[in-house]
Amino acid sequence: MIGIYGDSWGCGEWGSPSGLYHNVHRGLEQYLKDDNYQCINQSHGGGSNHQAIVELEREQYHKKVNTAIFILTEPFRDFASVPSRYDENKTFFDNCIITLQDTLERLKAVQNNNTNVILVNGLHQVEKQKELHAHISFCELLYPGIRWPVYYAYPGNVNEVFLQHKKLKIDKNSVINELPKDMMMQEKFFTLMDNNKLFHPDGRHPNREAHKILYNAVKEKL
Repeated sequence: MIGIYGDSWGCGEWGSPSGLYHNVHRGLEQYLKDDNYQCINQSHGGGSNHQAIVELEREQYHKKVNTAIFILTEPFRDFASVPSRYDENKTFFDNCIITLQDTLERLKAVQNNNTNVILVNGLHQVEKQKELHAHISFCELLYPGIRWPVYYAYPGNVNEVFLQHKKLKIDKNSVINELPKDMMMQEKFFTLMDNNKLFHPDGRHPNREAHKILYNAVKEKL
């Protein structure tokens, strides 16, 4: 059994053909099933790495999956899932690094417990994790030759996290200004998404054609 764990990028294509914005194609999950793989998808729109790794660990414990496809998202989303993970004595950036490292270490533990982990750089990029079964960059599949930042944060998403949890006493503007400029997602990448057919119809999520490209890369690792 193959499990998919991630945020909205793991859900597939999004759009609003009937006026209601929703998931219109199951993407990677659908292509796996079309090729007769047994597959479950535990991705959730707006989900965090913490939510995804907890779900994966639970399903591994119950021996439900033998291969896990983990689509990495922005680490600061963990602070919305579990506000206590945020140490107000540390910088926003350091908190992100710490929670991200925790996710990666837990993925390695899953790998060491007889579940093959295929890590996919999704809304967040990390350097290659050699201890895992395989490591793929979704963005680099879609934009060959463009080096995506190792770390990027979309300011709108940062704001949303802290607006949801006002008890975190953090100045959102200082958080955004604190991040190294070369580690922020540059505006040109939004322009690429807006103008690339692989991110249509909504301009922010890889569509079914993009998921087909990801599927072909994943299939080579199964």
